[in-house]
Amino acid sequence: MSSTSPSPAPDYDLTIVVPAFNEEGQIAATLASIQRVLSKCPGNRVEVLVINDGSSDGTAGIVTGVA
Repeated sequence: MSSTSPSPAPDYDLTIVVPAFNEEGQIAATLASIQRVLSKCPGNRVEVLVINDGSSDGTAGIVTGVA
């Protein structure tokens, strides 16, 4: 049995976690707001993680479209 080493984790300066459940009406504005703030901080390595907790509306599709 061969063993492989896991890939090193990306080196981010900041991780923003956005919990979302049926946020179809707000998620696009929320992500746009985050993007506006981050645009004022050039050079930082930032990841935005949206945690979609089983939404039954269009939240996932909107987030995918933004990504």
